[in-house]
Amino acid sequence: MILVFSILIFLTVVVATVGMVMHRSGEGARALQARLSDLAHKTRELPKLKVERDSRYSVIPWLDGILRRVNIAQGLEMLLYQAGVSMRVGVLLLLIASFGMGGYFAGLVAFHRAPPALLFMALAAPIPYFYVRFRKHQRMKAFAQEFPDSLDLLVSALRAGLSFSAAMQIVAEESPEPVRGEFAITVEEQSLGLDFRESLVNLTRRVDSLDLRFFVTAIVL
Repeated sequence: MILVFSILIFLTVVVATVGMVMHRSGEGARALQARLSDLAHKTRELPKLKVERDSRYSVIPWLDGILRRVNIAQGLEMLLYQAGVSMRVGVLLLLIASFGMGGYFAGLVAFHRAPPALLFMALAAPIPYFYVRFRKHQRMKAFAQEFPDSLDLLVSALRAGLSFSAAMQIVAEESPEPVRGEFAITVEEQSLGLDFRESLVNLTRRVDSLDLRFFVTAIVL
């Protein structure tokens, strides 16, 4: 009799424990779904983004015309964008020329000879370019660090029953920079009528990330 009573008490404790765990898990899932639903139905709008950027390489018309004939100008423009530097290609080239001339005159003043001055010019001229490359590396590194968490948020939103566009909007609202800004541009492009596939391809062009390319390829396929 005592053995039967002990077994009944043990079973009661086990059932109660399992019930509490399942109840807490259910509360966590319901809380997550409620949060995602609340975010999806918020009337808060994304920040107004200028999807179409000023495509001029320089504010000087004749310099802009020259740069448009040079193939390197487009690559430098994308580099400046990926670095998050609000600078035109013409300004970057002007800085490179200025640093080069400054290095030349510094070498000429220091050594009074042309060869050392030319060496100083060669060393000083690429400094603005390498600075922009460094800024790009830092920004792309920040994107790579934040992207997995943003994917988790996207998957959670999809599991909660939201559409893919709504899930991307949540990522654009809740993720830190630079993920927030890049996804916000993609959402804005889609809202303006750009093809879904093309907007995702544009995202991979703006962000130099292999993980992002794999993600976009999987979504497009």
